[in-house]
Amino acid sequence: MNKWSIFLILLIKPLSGVNAQHLTSSPYSMYGLGQPEITASASSLAMGGIAAGQSSSRHINLSNPASLSSMDSLTFYFDLGVSARNYTYSLQNYSEKRNEGNFTHFAMGVKPTQWWGLSAGIAPYTTVGYNIKDYQYIEGSTALQEVHFEGTGGLTKLFVSNGFSLSRNLSVGFTAAYIFGNIYHNELQSNINIEQKSYTRSLRTEYAFLYQTYWLKNKALNIGLTYSPVKKTVLTHEQNVRDQNDNILLTENPANTTQYLPEQFCLALSTQLNEKWNWGMQFERQNWNKNTTGNASIKLADLNRFSMGASWTPKPRNARKLMGASTYRLGWSIENSGYITSGINPMVYKVAAGIGFPTHRSSSINVALSYQNDNANNKALSTEVWQLSVGFSLLENWFEKPKFR
Repeated sequence: MNKWSIFLILLIKPLSGVNAQHLTSSPYSMYGLGQPEITASASSLAMGGIAAGQSSSRHINLSNPASLSSMDSLTFYFDLGVSARNYTYSLQNYSEKRNEGNFTHFAMGVKPTQWWGLSAGIAPYTTVGYNIKDYQYIEGSTALQEVHFEGTGGLTKLFVSNGFSLSRNLSVGFTAAYIFGNIYHNELQSNINIEQKSYTRSLRTEYAFLYQTYWLKNKALNIGLTYSPVKKTVLTHEQNVRDQNDNILLTENPANTTQYLPEQFCLALSTQLNEKWNWGMQFERQNWNKNTTGNASIKLADLNRFSMGASWTPKPRNARKLMGASTYRLGWSIENSGYITSGINPMVYKVAAGIGFPTHRSSSINVALSYQNDNANNKALSTEVWQLSVGFSLLENWFEKPKFR
């Protein structure tokens, strides 16, 4: 076991107890199950988020379990991602900046047989993180009082994925995921603090397909498809009312509420033009509009996202030249916002770029930088996001026996 494996194991322990939180400061995360998170590697994010049509023996594909059948049977895979975000919120003449960050995923993979690839991991599914100050009238009075609304937590996805090679060209796969977590909403007014904890536990599945064909003189063309059915989940609530000395004045158990893990569909195409160039595009749809917000002026919207990306490796066979053997990536995406505010559902535009540095054997360190903006007008909150993502893709040949000692 080398220094990379030791480094990764030291990271696993503190991450094992991390819940899905501190990745967002969006006030919209107070609605529904929180702000949805994309489970993707830094290399995928640098290409606009495309991955469902990708197939590689050098990393774990977090977007399409069918591609796990392409892994090397002599290799054990580790994949770890972290992210930092800078948010700028604007409404009319007011703007505010926030900085957030946390881990984005951890996964391990192995190929037990020549036709079966297996991976398991953990990642944020939704995040909640808002801090809002408002002024409300004191009941029975014309005087105003300051009220703070705070939210933390979110849902976490613990998953096991399988990919099966049915033929030289066709692979299928499925993911079984356990979705769990706690969401905290606090309302602080005058000398009273109203705390509400909501928690849920649910199972969901994803089914996948990956087909590889050839065109233009043996250039590979991959077609990827993933689908997750809608899943009902029940939120159980606990509420405490505390005074300024943190003494509990009242404990209640509000009625359970029903929300939904959305139906998801993704179709992707990718092609390997040669050893140097890779290109792809992807369409995704997530049906979030079945969920409620408790606010008549804000509704959740179905999300539609279209992404494109490309990568270039100048000298893929020259491992001695770092910059020549590195992979350079570009991508962009366009989608509608997941929220409808006062009838407005703005479009969200994102551009991304990144680089992957080869390290020990086929391992790599990948870095992605993206910028996201929406076209919300002065009637709705406008959001700009800068995101820096770093991924560690570590490969170990644990099952290879030396011929000589």
